[in-house]
Amino acid sequence: MDDLDRLFRRVVHNVRAAYPELITQSFEVSQLYQQVVPYRLNRRELGVETVEDYELALMQLLSGARGYLTGDPDMQRALQDELESLNPDLSAYRGYATSHVALAADAVRAMDLQPVAQPVGAGVGAGGGLTVSGESAAVAARATERIHTGRDAGTYDSPGLRLGAAQSTHPKPAAPVAPAAPMSSKSPSAVTPGAIGKAAEAGEHNAPAACRYCSGSLPAGKSIVFCPYCGHDLTVQHCPACNTELEIGWRFCITCGRQVS
Repeated sequence: MDDLDRLFRRVVHNVRAAYPELITQSFEVSQLYQQVVPYRLNRRELGVETVEDYELALMQLLSGARGYLTGDPDMQRALQDELESLNPDLSAYRGYATSHVALAADAVRAMDLQPVAQPVGAGVGAGGGLTVSGESAAVAARATERIHTGRDAGTYDSPGLRLGAAQSTHPKPAAPVAPAAPMSSKSPSAVTPGAIGKAAEAGEHNAPAACRYCSGSLPAGKSIVFCPYCGHDLTVQHCPACNTELEIGWRFCITCGRQVS
């Protein structure tokens, strides 16, 4: 069982627990990563270390890998092409926030018939430390081999995907958590001092109580530009339909006219 399998199992588990109607109904892509299985609240159960690992599995899931989800053929084809590129953009799925997907009934039934595998290192030794059984060690070895070769049933055997998977096994810089709204294209290093000053001045008058991306509580009485928990730029927002960057407080997208707040 790899990241994609665990992600699908977690999606089915969460849908049954909180959104049972979605077992047989379609839903928006944004609802999948914002409400059903957000990274921040599910990373331990998914067994992923970084947001890049999560987004890679999410991209594969939305692209139709292994027949887990059905959805817009154009979206799935575009995500497949992105995964097969030399340097895949793992945030490309956000451009399809309003597209609809659905759980494949056959995949759900097949999952129910399979035994649930114990996560690697889930055992607890007599001294309270984590132990790894021989079976789990074998699973881990096979998973490591798949990551380095890029070959597994239903995955895309391409240089780009193999490169992204191999890189996920090495330590990475801290990355933003999967957002509740499209991620800003800006990074801390790309923000100018003037923009920071403007954001700080605005934050002093109308500082939010919680991050709109990860819902983390923000420190009171401080001028905040970036969330201290997920690292998102709180001075901009994006249109959920076309991903156009918008100013905070705008209620409609200037490009496609969709209501954003």
